[in-house]
Amino acid sequence: MRLHEDLFEIAPYALEDVPLELRVFINIDVDQPWDNTWHVWRDLPDSIVTDEEHANLIDFGATWLRQRTLGSLYLSPAANIRLCPDSDNVHIQWDNRSSEFKSQQAWSTSTGTHTLPRDAFVEEVLSFHERFMSAMDKRINEVISGALPKPIRVDLNGLASKQQKRAASVNHSSLVRCPGTDWTHAAKAIARLKELRGET
Repeated sequence: MRLHEDLFEIAPYALEDVPLELRVFINIDVDQPWDNTWHVWRDLPDSIVTDEEHANLIDFGATWLRQRTLGSLYLSPAANIRLCPDSDNVHIQWDNRSSEFKSQQAWSTSTGTHTLPRDAFVEEVLSFHERFMSAMDKRINEVISGALPKPIRVDLNGLASKQQKRAASVNHSSLVRCPGTDWTHAAKAIARLKELRGET
């Protein structure tokens, strides 16, 4: 369920074209660490980070990038997956070289990129939603039919109602809506943060 929610939260941002001059901050470079381009936010001293004006710059600079990164902190270890759009395609990128479990690579593929045309990405996401909702419907119908042990009590009406709302919450329009990121603000914030890093 969490993957479903997180995917649909970032999907509209994955379809919003990132200006060319800012793509360097979102593209994964296999020759660099996963978070290498974040140094303009990460490596600033505490005296700047705690200053309100500069803290706002850091927050804005990090937010637009986070909005295009698939949340996975509920996994142990987390997977680093980012969706980088351009005017024609959505690039699904991942870098899990630093993700280890018991001194072994946690994920079967360490780095990679998969590219889909924008329309194909929308179709795949909607297909995932429909298949997931269908599977959820089946499980909920089993619960309503008495599949759970008697000591377990569930608000069956509430469960069914939430499922209906969840199924109806995703459609083509909700995916392709434009989030309206203020790219001018983003570019200025990043430029100022780079200046600050150079001054320290």
